[in-house]
Amino acid sequence: MCVRGRVPCFQALKNLGLNICRAEVSADDNPNKFYVTDANTSEKVVKSEQIEQIRTVIIQNMIKYHPEAAEVGLHSLRSFPTTVI
Repeated sequence: MCVRGRVPCFQALKNLGLNICRAEVSADDNPNKFYVTDANTSEKVVKSEQIEQIRTVIIQNMIKYHPEAAEVGLHSLRSFPTTVI
């Protein structure tokens, strides 16, 4: 994700009550990793509905700032990894 999509995505995660406690941003084909915690408790996000909310926000930002992502099809974006680290 380029810079123009990162800041709004970070703000959207903050609006969900999350903190990004660590990020591993890669310039190659490896996926970027963001380690998020609940802003109030600093604990790992484990509730499935909250994880789905996070996934939705990321997908919406990808489509908004990278319309070419929609071309690969929403079905493949729906399978976006949700491994909670």
